[in-house]
Amino acid sequence: MASLGLGLGRNDLPDSLPPSHRSTQGARPPLLDVSLPPEAFAHRIEEYKAWSEEDRKIPPGPAPRINRMSLLYQHIGSHEQAKSLRQQGMMHTTIRGFPKHSSATALHELQKLTFAEMQIRKTHVPDYINELLPIGTVFLIREPTYKPATMGPFPILRIDSPSDIYFADPRSNIFRDIVWRTGPFIPGAPALDNTVESWKAKGNALFQASHWLPAAFAYSRGLYKDRGATILRLNRAEVYLRLGFFTAAAADAALALGAPGITQKQRDKALYRLARAEYGRGRYEVALQKFNEYQSRHIDDAEAAACVSRTKKRIAESITGDYDWCELFRASKITPHVEAADYHGPIMIRQCVRRGGGRGMFATRDVAPGELLLVSKPFVAVYAQDLSPNTSMCSIDLISSKIGTTTDAANMQWIIQKLYGNPDLHDAVFGLYAGPSHPSPPSSYTFEPTGDPVEVDPLIPTIDIDVSRLEAIRSYNGFAPLSLAALLQERDTDDERPPAGFYLLPSLFNHSCAPSAAWHCIGDLMVIRALQPIKAEDEITITYSLNPSFVDRSRGLQAHMISKCDCWRCEEERNDGEVAINRREALIASFEKRRQTSASRAVDYMRTFKQTMATTYAAKRGPVRPDYFFVLRASASAIRSLGRPDMLPDVISENINALISLGYIVKRKLAKKEPKQRTGDIAIETKFVPSVIDQLSHIMTMLDLTHDCLVLHDEGSASSWMSAALWATYGGGKDFFLAVLCEKLAKRDLEEFAGSVL
Repeated sequence: MASLGLGLGRNDLPDSLPPSHRSTQGARPPLLDVSLPPEAFAHRIEEYKAWSEEDRKIPPGPAPRINRMSLLYQHIGSHEQAKSLRQQGMMHTTIRGFPKHSSATALHELQKLTFAEMQIRKTHVPDYINELLPIGTVFLIREPTYKPATMGPFPILRIDSPSDIYFADPRSNIFRDIVWRTGPFIPGAPALDNTVESWKAKGNALFQASHWLPAAFAYSRGLYKDRGATILRLNRAEVYLRLGFFTAAAADAALALGAPGITQKQRDKALYRLARAEYGRGRYEVALQKFNEYQSRHIDDAEAAACVSRTKKRIAESITGDYDWCELFRASKITPHVEAADYHGPIMIRQCVRRGGGRGMFATRDVAPGELLLVSKPFVAVYAQDLSPNTSMCSIDLISSKIGTTTDAANMQWIIQKLYGNPDLHDAVFGLYAGPSHPSPPSSYTFEPTGDPVEVDPLIPTIDIDVSRLEAIRSYNGFAPLSLAALLQERDTDDERPPAGFYLLPSLFNHSCAPSAAWHCIGDLMVIRALQPIKAEDEITITYSLNPSFVDRSRGLQAHMISKCDCWRCEEERNDGEVAINRREALIASFEKRRQTSASRAVDYMRTFKQTMATTYAAKRGPVRPDYFFVLRASASAIRSLGRPDMLPDVISENINALISLGYIVKRKLAKKEPKQRTGDIAIETKFVPSVIDQLSHIMTMLDLTHDCLVLHDEGSASSWMSAALWATYGGGKDFFLAVLCEKLAKRDLEEFAGSVL
């Protein structure tokens, strides 16, 4: 819930505001229509930003008076219309990046305010307002913002952060100066005895219906009546576990364990739930202690034994970095949310002098190519299969001027939800970079929960969530954690909903277009390995873009506030000159649109195209030319399409040159009459792995080389290229290589050969 707008009118009503209110309302915003072409939409976003800036200059003023009954009837109609749209499938649109308000003022420091006293275009600080929405529910809003109408005639009350909403009983002392016209309860509201047993029964019914958060509300209201109601606290702990509120669950379970007069059965439940909560928090040593304590009394409990085994495995992973990569890959084909521990290798966070004092990731010792640096579970990752097929969400990001996907919009909501139930993670999230419009993050960084968990009351927020800053943090630190399993499927994913992820420690790695490390995901588990030798105390970088085009890559990096990348690769590109760069971009664009029907004409075309493309590189340019890789691969494909065995060496030569254009150093090229190379050699230098385009393209080229060498009966060269493919793959050894690439190997009839030579 990144934003909640309480509409004071239907969107389809005519604009009938009296003239006295029109100056206060201001102009309507430009319509952000996501169906517009990219250039037109980018222009519309700039118009929206300009409108927003002008709108902020209009001073607060009175809102039009609204008839209460008319408003209620309008909302009933809107509600029925929304129900119908939900059944048909509907699109929710959110806009990120414009100024929002989140309160940081304690509730007891605020004073009540009525609608009649409020002014639109004003955030009412330091006041609060209470309003009845669902029948019988009373809640309070900290420092609400009264917004002018952007659609329809009526203004809205905007709440951007769930931490600004407090739920309350109408008989609470906080309303001691309030006289309810209807009495403390609204006529027609569901009647419920205000007793511990009634709230327990209500919570249990909601639990059975899998309505976790409403169940937590019910158990919490029962705890208001009796703080010592251990069964309610235990039930709420279980609900919190289902919600992923592990800190909240740990606090409730710990409090239940310490309750006087607790029965042995309740103690066992509390202990087991505490162990599960600590496991969810990633505190595996503590979880193992609790699981062992529970299992000592339940020796025959198979589920408890399995929990002990899993926890021991997590501890080993976090200490050694040894994972069962094959098992993880198989699990990721079933669900992207795989179960594994974080691992922190030879890395440390410190300030970067050359980056203006910002932070970065550095090596604590000398690191070898291929070495595991970090394994990280996401703070939140959302995949298409996590979402309802009937509802789509679209987020328009004014910070990056991009249209976010359904998963991107949901990602922000899930981050807020996780913070709400795990308040001890607040500093880990808000300690990340939020862009130039927000305060700089601290020089140090804390990323793990510490100390005992604090009780979480879902009706009264434990922390303040600054949604405006959180949106910026998400914009600058978002990942698209596409799993290897999905990446290998070779299907057109343009119409798919790509995953959206938010990771903590990986966000501390700075960018380079020629990085010293690379990341990939097995499910939602991010794995970062060194690509080259890294000296102790050297900064470790990853790339934020694998786009081979200098122009497109530079444009994409601007979303991360990188106006100019200073790596050697970009410097080489700039040395080609602007005219050559633009000419190369035009050539690539024309190449991608061209479709050949004749194999011989395709070969002739590629020969000419390669020569023309080569003229766009400076004479002193090094061999690394990533955009040339795809041209050479297309040339190899065109020659292969001729179906002439005598030209297979030319195909091999083109593919070898393609790898050289990525930065590989090839030990020996194929000579047509060269004797077989010794099996076990590797065809490339292993001092580093280039990472200028996606790694899968490297590996497929090497597998094609393996296949073609076998066709020419050169098993030695084939073995060398198979070994090169293994080296360039994502770590994990032979078994992982065979598991990940089994379909690719089978497509080229290489399964048996790979098993025999690796």
